[in-house]
Amino acid sequence: MATLLVGTTQYSLDGPFNNSNGLRRQSGVYVITTQRSGANDHTILDIGESEDVLTRITNHDRSPQWDRHNQGTLFVSAYYCDEQNRMALERLWRTTFNP
Repeated sequence: MATLLVGTTQYSLDGPFNNSNGLRRQSGVYVITTQRSGANDHTILDIGESEDVLTRITNHDRSPQWDRHNQGTLFVSAYYCDEQNRMALERLWRTTFNP
């Protein structure tokens, strides 16, 4: 389970997964990260939201950019929530991490 710290709030995300098999067809926010071989930390490449995280990730138009900026292995994590919360969290997380 991945943890994302934003200010004093800690979010527990499903993942990180190195493929989409662990994702669900549910509303939520996704975080695309990359990790260098042997490194402990992940670099955030992208943050987005969708009413169906699995379908969005498997058909994402920005996946070529993820591949271009990949530093070793790509991962995806997801935080599942309703539409109102996912849109607010995406804005907050994108502002905080500036992917």
